Amino acid sequence: MRLSDMKLRLGKMSLARRLGWILATLHVVAFLFVLLSVRANQDPQAPMLWSVMLVIDLPVTLFFFPLAGLIEAAPSDFWMTPLGYVLYPPHVIGVLATILWFHLPRLFLPARCGGFWLPTD
Repeated sequence: MRLSDMKLRLGKMSLARRLGWILATLHVVAFLFVLLSVRANQDPQAPMLWSVMLVIDLPVTLFFFPLAGLIEAAPSDFWMTPLGYVLYPPHVIGVLATILWFHLPRLFLPARCGGFWLPTD
């Protein structure tokens, strides 16, 4: 695929899709910033930074909240394994919320902008 073809495809993107890419990219940047801040900081209260992301990702957090019982039931050494690190709740919420932020403009914009809402006449 040539560069001119890629520019042509980007030019044809709907407003909802463009806005979705922008929001998802901003969310990934914020998520990685919090992830790296928590990882690099030795302060025991550093994981409290996740609470900011949990508020930003409230719909996904509310969906994930009922699974808290399963998380508490996991053995404590499970979270030190590679699988436990991937399944750590803030990481899962971050990935699911990025998908949500990508699709959110489609839910709120009209069909002429690439959303789902049809005009009411």
